[in-house]
Amino acid sequence: MLVLDSTTRSLVALLGGAVATNELPIIGSYVDISQTTFAVTASSAFQAQSNGSTEVVLMAAPGAATSRKLDFLLIRNADTAAVTLRVRYKDGATTRDYAFTLAVGDILKYVDGDFVLVDSNGNIKQTQGFANQSANVVFAGPSSGAAVPPTFRILVGADIPGTISYSRTFLVNVFNFPDPISEWKPTIYGTYLGVSLAAKKCWIPLSFLKLGDIITAYNLVGDAIETTALTLDCKLVQVNKANPLTTTDITNGAMAQVTSAGNFDVAGNPDDTTVVTDKQYLLEVQGTTGVLDEIYVIGAEVTVTRLI
Repeated sequence: MLVLDSTTRSLVALLGGAVATNELPIIGSYVDISQTTFAVTASSAFQAQSNGSTEVVLMAAPGAATSRKLDFLLIRNADTAAVTLRVRYKDGATTRDYAFTLAVGDILKYVDGDFVLVDSNGNIKQTQGFANQSANVVFAGPSSGAAVPPTFRILVGADIPGTISYSRTFLVNVFNFPDPISEWKPTIYGTYLGVSLAAKKCWIPLSFLKLGDIITAYNLVGDAIETTALTLDCKLVQVNKANPLTTTDITNGAMAQVTSAGNFDVAGNPDDTTVVTDKQYLLEVQGTTGVLDEIYVIGAEVTVTRLI
């Protein structure tokens, strides 16, 4: 909605310069509304034509205690060359320009609060001041130098932040077993620890990692069948290139111990750990079962922050 609500405010139109052949025809309408009763007090239509770079009044300032609302405006480029059209909102000596480039035959319309620029076939070319743009351009300030109003332009290297990242959760269900015959065993579900076994380990290698990834969290998922007394632990471990090879437990990398029956989905929240060269990373799982106890681990869900 475009409203003039003061006796100092008016709406005019002008061109960027002289036309080549023909001035632009203009038609429109507006209503006057009482600022006291809010009733419509008048409805008026107007017609005019452009006058080069000289202002042409579209809506004069309203009378006292009256608001003048633009309902409809249509300006067609009847010239033989493209023109720059400015719709200017005036408030005393202050002006605000709304500029459009009209090719031959283009029509600028204002209806129900929206400016729309269409071509001679009625196809929308521009709405609310933004023309159609080529692919892969951005609306931004200058590529360098002092601040200026934004324009559409091609991205440059300086537009890209030093680091861009996103969070991604990976599902991991590959296991390494020290003794798959008598300890943790592979099953269709993942891995299985049978009855009456103490402090038995297996490992889940995090083979999806890339250099620069940041390991932020994990969940161990499975099912525990507890009759006597079972425990299940898991921790994040880093394997180090050395002679001999060494391992490092990641700080705060252990999850809360599982001690009761039922499905489990237990979170581990290690300190953020950046993946670097000459290291490998894995989850070490350790279980203990009593008589008639069993543990199934179907895998882990590992969350990392990955740089683009």
